[in-house]
Amino acid sequence: MILFNYINNTSLLHRLSPLTKLLAMILLGSMTISLQDLSKNYISFIFFYALVFSLIIIARIKIILLLKELPYFIIIIPLIIFFSSFSITRNQAYYLNHLDISALLTSLTFILKLILFTLLSIIFIATTRIKEINIALEVIFRRIPLVNSTRLATMISLVLAQIPIIFDLYGQIKQAQKARCIDNSKNPFRKISFLASSLIFRVLQNADAIALNYQAKGYNDERTQYKCKLSIKEIIGLIIMVVIALFVIGI
Repeated sequence: MILFNYINNTSLLHRLSPLTKLLAMILLGSMTISLQDLSKNYISFIFFYALVFSLIIIARIKIILLLKELPYFIIIIPLIIFFSSFSITRNQAYYLNHLDISALLTSLTFILKLILFTLLSIIFIATTRIKEINIALEVIFRRIPLVNSTRLATMISLVLAQIPIIFDLYGQIKQAQKARCIDNSKNPFRKISFLASSLIFRVLQNADAIALNYQAKGYNDERTQYKCKLSIKEIIGLIIMVVIALFVIGI
């Protein structure tokens, strides 16, 4: 499984500073959100998708495996398009009266933004270790007044570290219930209740074990602060990326 997991490799993105990758993800994510209607900014969407898939190739992430691990988009995307693209009228016999082109473009724009943001997050997590993410977050939060940068960065990094574990637990519980024939039950609420209760119990149990582990090691916020500096090449690369992206958005 590569979804929201670190992939050990020696690619160019893996060798970059974690602070550089975090800033680049924030900038590209902000620009992705600022994209307007698909009919007006189709060139910008083409550019951003070409950039994202280029980053996936540079990071040596297998696109086929990545697509196989995003099955929920296959369900979510048609539902969003269907419920957002038809106008509803109460005065006629058919509630789905006609296709609304503007609503269709709005839903497609939202879906393309969602996929872009998801791919950017996957690239960042796949090329950056949790400890490096913690360092980059702490360096950024340190600039914000009245914020405990160490505690906040640790909390976010722990949440990111738990995401792949939750997926693994879900798979284990699913297989265990299938072996006990619980998966064959015709009552969907019964299956969901069994799955959810087991998953929540395992997640809370895992969180409690992590808390005890931190407590046993005497963890506290008072420690030597991490240092993470950008090289001249990385600063120039970020500036060039921002300038090109802003130019493409303005087209």
